[in-house]
Amino acid sequence: MFNKFLLIFFVCFALFSSCSKKEDYDVDVVCEINNTGDYVIKWEIFPAIIGNVRIYRSDDPDNFAGKEVELELPVQEGIAIMRKGNFDRSYFKLVFGRKMCTITSNRLIKTEKIFNFRDIGGYYNRHGQQVRWGKLYRSGLITNAGKPDIALLKALNIKTAIDMRTDEEIASAPTSGFFTEQIYRIPLTGVEPVSLIGKVLDGQMKKGDALVFQQDLHVALIKNNTENFRRYFEILADSSNYPLVVYCTLGKIRTGLVMALTLAALDVDMEQIHEDYMLSNACINFKGIVKNADNFSSDVQEALTALLAPQRDVIEYACRFIEKEYGSINNYLKKELQLTASKKEKLRELLLYPPKY
Repeated sequence: MFNKFLLIFFVCFALFSSCSKKEDYDVDVVCEINNTGDYVIKWEIFPAIIGNVRIYRSDDPDNFAGKEVELELPVQEGIAIMRKGNFDRSYFKLVFGRKMCTITSNRLIKTEKIFNFRDIGGYYNRHGQQVRWGKLYRSGLITNAGKPDIALLKALNIKTAIDMRTDEEIASAPTSGFFTEQIYRIPLTGVEPVSLIGKVLDGQMKKGDALVFQQDLHVALIKNNTENFRRYFEILADSSNYPLVVYCTLGKIRTGLVMALTLAALDVDMEQIHEDYMLSNACINFKGIVKNADNFSSDVQEALTALLAPQRDVIEYACRFIEKEYGSINNYLKKELQLTASKKEKLRELLLYPPKY
């Protein structure tokens, strides 16, 4: 059985309709990179099947045509070590017997000075289609990127960046020092939690207050940024913008909310949307944001965590707010953000593997 922590954050459900009936089998796959730079792929299949899994490798997540089987082993092994290879980043297609197949890669991407940088690919929607790998990335601040990070962005062929910071944030950390062909500015307005750390340290903000603040912040972002969200989806619907990275300061609230809306537009279920939102907890050292955080009382530490770290209650609260105001998230996307059926279909063509891939 996999480590429960990994399952919570990295698991993806369902299968390709061209490979199997999704009501008969579920396959859970985890892919990560170990300390030596090799890929570790783990899987579980429900119910268990007898046979072999064939693993193909490509540097293009959209194209495995003509690739030879790199490794074949019994399905019941449940794990494969794939050597680093010659690619800057590898993608793997796993074919289990004649029953099912899936594409995987490492979601978390190691960087030098960029944090919370990850691929949004790999999730499955309600129709059994998988979000494409290597198309859409989310991140924290990337303006401090050093040479290795710039080389990484180039290797990933990232063409477009969407900066969701305010004018004040950009003034303090200008957008420079990293490579993309084009940068779009979509400033999502709202009070950044970091600015309230002093109130927590002074005892003016308790854990409950911090949670309410986060909830109110998410609602304010939804209420006050309709035009910004519309513009974001217009950029996303343009095929010439890919691959694309979306970022803000920590890459957890504004970027997290935008990614939640993106996955919802692709018909990914709420459980996976919430898991992706919460994954920032594994990517950011929140104690490191506050010097000597371990020296504060447990009450202060809990309040700091509630203020700075993503909370499942918060993203669930935001989703409930949308459902209450608009009847459903789909209604919100259609009526408020003008994401029509044709626009959604375009988005799915760009960001989902076709059903018979």
